Amino acid sequence: MEVSAMEKYGITFYAGETNGYKFNSCRFSNFNYVNLSFVSCLSTNDCNGLIDDLQWSVISGGNVDDRFSSDSVEDIVIAYQYPNVEIDNVLTIPMIDLLQIVQEWKAFIG
Repeated sequence: MEVSAMEKYGITFYAGETNGYKFNSCRFSNFNYVNLSFVSCLSTNDCNGLIDDLQWSVISGGNVDDRFSSDSVEDIVIAYQYPNVEIDNVLTIPMIDLLQIVQEWKAFIG
């Protein structure tokens, strides 16, 4: 049985509340992948843009652009290097894995 990207990187999404403020975030059981936490900053629109980029890249076998840009992740470098994505020059993961994670985040935040 194939392991999901969420399991592979030890990611769990959760909804929380602090002082009446509701939020969505993620936890990591493997801190080697904590750089993926930027996903919790993505809105539905951000998810749509990143999903479109990743799907285009995976289908075409190339980079749609140099990187993903959004105000919500402006301090994070998400560079496309087909067939991988490099995050902050620290973490490199397959595009297909990030695609799965972002799709699951989008479904989680509804």
